[in-house]
Amino acid sequence: MGSRIRYFSMLSVIIVALIVGSVLFFSDKIMAGASDNIRGWIWGENIGWISSNSLNCDFDGNRITDTGNYSECPTGTASVDYGVNVPASGIFSGYGWSENIGWINFAPGGPYPSAPNYSACLDWPALTSEPCNGFGNYAVSGWARACAVFPNSSCSGAMRPDAERGGWDGWIKLAGNSGSYGVSFDPVAGIFSGWVWGGDDSSGEAIIGWSEVNGVIPPASYPVQVTPLPPEGGNYCNPSGGSKYYPPITLSWNFDGGGGNTQSAYQIQVINSGGATVVDSCPSGAGTCTLGHSSANFYIDPLSGYGSIDFNNTYSWRIRVWGSSGSVSDWVNGANFSTASHRWPNASFTASPTNTLPNRDVVFTNNSTCYNIAGSSVACGSYLWNFGDGATSNATNPVHLYTAKGVYNVQLNATDGLGTCSANANITIRPPLPSWQEVPPTF
Repeated sequence: MGSRIRYFSMLSVIIVALIVGSVLFFSDKIMAGASDNIRGWIWGENIGWISSNSLNCDFDGNRITDTGNYSECPTGTASVDYGVNVPASGIFSGYGWSENIGWINFAPGGPYPSAPNYSACLDWPALTSEPCNGFGNYAVSGWARACAVFPNSSCSGAMRPDAERGGWDGWIKLAGNSGSYGVSFDPVAGIFSGWVWGGDDSSGEAIIGWSEVNGVIPPASYPVQVTPLPPEGGNYCNPSGGSKYYPPITLSWNFDGGGGNTQSAYQIQVINSGGATVVDSCPSGAGTCTLGHSSANFYIDPLSGYGSIDFNNTYSWRIRVWGSSGSVSDWVNGANFSTASHRWPNASFTASPTNTLPNRDVVFTNNSTCYNIAGSSVACGSYLWNFGDGATSNATNPVHLYTAKGVYNVQLNATDGLGTCSANANITIRPPLPSWQEVPPTF
């Protein structure tokens, strides 16, 4: 019992010393609370509440405390702007505040006491560039640090004497190496929750001790995510009404903004096998990178001005998207795609006459074109005519006779080594004229 009393007495002395230090050396630190996207509180078992944003108790941002979002807030006292932010990079920045321990830096420099060797970091599933990538989707790891262990306002450099800080060097670990504790983010509710440890994993340095993170809610501005879908080929026979002959490829994706974020723009780049960018939906920063582009697919059209692709090639592609809050995703690579070796057949024909009487010949002229890899015109492999009355023909230029009135839809199928394309036209057979005979009048 006596040792326990001595421990808490020593702890009280250390905390008082740290409070004095924090007031003397950190009262001039000004942080932009309105620009930081985390709100809420952390509860420390030894030091009480830690605020993550000055707007918690200064709702109108006038530097005079009010009840804000929390009834526990004091009112009518002067405050400074501060806060913690999680930008699109996933790396925390900014400062939290404790009345009993002072400023807490969420982006301290190293060297760090042990692994991991980075400051506070959130593992966004859509990002691969953060130092905490792979730690666990939406998991927080790394280190924060109490600034009160330093005798200056830079929150770095030589620490205060050991007697003033009780051997504690200010480090706060945000996740256990074995996953025994930590903080995670719920992207649906927008809430952080979990536990952190203020004592470098050593109970002898538990000045802060266990701290519960709960109710820290960022707005809809956290990073957006994009998932590319498999590329889809279109109708090679008749792209865009038959006026343009090029590989019709559509690139699609799924957007995940979370927290009410919606897609506001996107950029797609297509790269050929030589590494050159041949399609860019945002030439010179314009195009689909401007606001108002919420589509989830992109049809590669050479007449759009964004570039073009060729036959007999393999391409890679990548995409990034913007959210309505202004957040932009990392570039994400989609699956490679290949185009056909050459154009498919261009089926075409004329008929004469197209409006006639029964039992009269209709002459069909085949104007179809097939292609080789070089893009030159070649003969098609085969033809199949369907005259609409049940009769068919494999002739190149057939002649057909209709015996009954009606409108007949004629289809020509032209086939090469890639496939078959068709063309259609109507032939009208009018009813025959009535026969008549002169009959002399009778008297």
